[in-house]
Amino acid sequence: MRDERKLRMNIFDKAIAYVDLNRDELFSILSGLVRIDTQNFDAYGNEKEGQLYVAQWLEANGFKPQIYSPDSVPNIKNHKDYLAGRGLENRPNVSVQYEEGKSGGVMLAAHMDTVLVGNPESWKFDPFGGAIQSGRLYGRGAGDDKCGIAASLFVMKTLKDLGISLKKPLMFTSYVDEEDGGGDGALAACLKYPSETFVNLDGGSGEVWVAGIGGCVYEIQVSLDHPTDSASEVIDGLYILKQKIAEFGERRKIELHLNPLYSNSDMERSALKFCGIQVGNGNVGVDSGKISFVMLTDSSQSSVEKELADVLEETRSILSPIGILVHDFSRLSRFFNYAESKDNYGAIRDFIYALSEACGKRPSVKGACLSDLSVFLSAGAKSSFNYGIFRDFALEGGAHQKDEYIECEDLIIEVKALLLFILKHCL
Repeated sequence: MRDERKLRMNIFDKAIAYVDLNRDELFSILSGLVRIDTQNFDAYGNEKEGQLYVAQWLEANGFKPQIYSPDSVPNIKNHKDYLAGRGLENRPNVSVQYEEGKSGGVMLAAHMDTVLVGNPESWKFDPFGGAIQSGRLYGRGAGDDKCGIAASLFVMKTLKDLGISLKKPLMFTSYVDEEDGGGDGALAACLKYPSETFVNLDGGSGEVWVAGIGGCVYEIQVSLDHPTDSASEVIDGLYILKQKIAEFGERRKIELHLNPLYSNSDMERSALKFCGIQVGNGNVGVDSGKISFVMLTDSSQSSVEKELADVLEETRSILSPIGILVHDFSRLSRFFNYAESKDNYGAIRDFIYALSEACGKRPSVKGACLSDLSVFLSAGAKSSFNYGIFRDFALEGGAHQKDEYIECEDLIIEVKALLLFILKHCL
């Protein structure tokens, strides 16, 4: 037993030394990914070029990747978590087995698509530059979520170059269409390659996330039941509707405050966020308007949407007498169902140990924001969890912000933690 432990520690040391010696190669992989535009436009996306980059990199390093459209996976369109209308025929996943012919153990996963850049002129750094300055790597998707792809590729290469064979199978999938309520890329990975544990490398602040928050993006329209030549009435109606939605949001904050995985978290503070308010339909008319918002919850879809319907009825009682109609809510994304992880195979325990060793302190264990962890827990495995290093959405340089960046040293810690986890859990 002592000799086996000594051998294992020797492998640990070699893996860590490999990372330190080849860190510039890791940064180069991430910079290369960031330079590729993989923005997600909902009904279509630019992921294909990025996915071909991943596949070519894997082939150049002796692996045999599988490239496939999520829609090509048998029975996916009949699955309860499938979301139609995402243009997936030209948005492929890339999956690879560390040792060919072996699957069913641990899958590392990260998504290729990014949110939109917005106005490039508002960025100090080129959003597709992948520049490194003062220990930070900048660009759209650097943290959300191309660092997860880069870390996984580098981990696979490290293990291969060190000649390590694993007892528990290891895979990696670069999946598509995570942003804006997608999910079919993650679903396809679950259905095509069932695994004990999915480690979704789409997380923030170096925390381990063991619950997938529920929620959805909604839109509610109002319109007048009479002619008008002024937007004043619609604006007044939208203001009252916004107040009622905000009250609904405050109840979501209270709900999450009572959940120990979300109490005093960023998710509690942003349990309801308004996405936009619009008067008129583009340049046509001023007799209608709409509000969109994203809501987070640990309640069931049926209960929270019943409450939202009640909010609309209350709002109608105020606005209908003055000729303002409040329409039913519509969903702009799939509904994310709340779910908590179960550490059936000790993967979460082993990862927390590995991350503690890599960063020198025990990480916080929290719940996730809206991410495809809900898909991995529902369609994949209950032992799945999230980990990642992107900065919080509300911070300068955070996920979805202009001048998005990651700290290079955090990426080193991520890779070391993943290697130690795999060597402890799969060796």
